[in-house]
Amino acid sequence: MALKEENVDVERNQVGRTLKPEDADKAFGERTVEVTATTEKPVVSKQAQVVEEVALTKQSGQREETVSGNVRRQDVKVEEVDRKSDSSKS
Repeated sequence: MALKEENVDVERNQVGRTLKPEDADKAFGERTVEVTATTEKPVVSKQAQVVEEVALTKQSGQREETVSGNVRRQDVKVEEVDRKSDSSKS
């Protein structure tokens, strides 16, 4: 993208000459000079676009499966303890 730009430069030159009276009236007369500097700036915008859509489906079901293996067994023997005899020991 080519952008146009206009700048204003002011140049000062040292000179040592005497002005003629008619030139002095022109040189020291009041006047206004306007110069406009311009610059172009790019304008960028974003816009979302859909490029693809995805549809999802879910299927559920049931199945049965036979599982084989060894199961560990543990037997526990529980004995009742007389509480009165325990309290007399303390």
